Amino acid sequence: MLRRFAWTLLAVVALAPLARAADEPPGDDLKKLKGTWEYTRATANGEDFPKDAVEKCRLIIDADGKVTFERGDEKNSATITVIQQSTRPRRLNAEILDGDEKGKTRLAIYELDGDTLKICWGHGDRRPEQFATAKGDNNLYMELRRKK
Repeated sequence: MLRRFAWTLLAVVALAPLARAADEPPGDDLKKLKGTWEYTRATANGEDFPKDAVEKCRLIIDADGKVTFERGDEKNSATITVIQQSTRPRRLNAEILDGDEKGKTRLAIYELDGDTLKICWGHGDRRPEQFATAKGDNNLYMELRRKK
């Protein structure tokens, strides 16, 4: 049950690095996030996902702020509604566009360093404060690398 929840959370939450900021212009980060991202690591509730499973996942971010999560034949999508570039760590919100979580908003922190992207998603109305997860927190942490 935990694995199913974690994969659902991975699919739903992972759908998110992009879009238009509600309180500040999106600036350069939106442009820098555009592209195809491959997962290098994913952790939920303090447990790493199996490496072979993570390697089959990818995130595609387009110029309009829509992100598509792909895992095999499974696809989900989201749109970033807020990107706060002035905070450290930077913050983003993603509105889920389909699936069981459609219409919900996920809160996250992110760090972009060249072709490496780190995102940590909170659960409910909690935004994570660090790039880590612990047993029972229902957070999802992922590391991604831009596909060349």
